[in-house]
Amino acid sequence: MDIPVKLTVPNYIYRFYEEASRHVANCTTEDIMADALSAYAGLLSEEISKERASEDA
Repeated sequence: MDIPVKLTVPNYIYRFYEEASRHVANCTTEDIMADALSAYAGLLSEEISKERASEDA
């Protein structure tokens, strides 16, 4: 299921991802940003799991 999301980021952040997208075939700036956010969410969920496990111990 696709859920549309609207984010507002500073121009320099957008330009960073725009430049990165030029080096990845068939990817838009938004694709690169979505991948980065997904990867960050994965890292955060691992951290949260570790913290909860240590609190329960």
